[in-house]
Amino acid sequence: MRMRQKNPDHKLYGNMETCSNPWNKNCGNRDITVFIEYKKERRSSCRSCRRKITNNKYEWG
Repeated sequence: MRMRQKNPDHKLYGNMETCSNPWNKNCGNRDITVFIEYKKERRSSCRSCRRKITNNKYEWG
């Protein structure tokens, strides 16, 4: 059995995961649409943050 790595920015309310977008740390939306890998950690991103990410020019190295 594989253990999930703990993420200090990961927020979970009951069974509802909230957005942990690294560029918008104050977001708490629960409508998660995509997961990204940021600094080797899995991060959840809501619909609103996903739109902002795709409309900006971030470097994905």
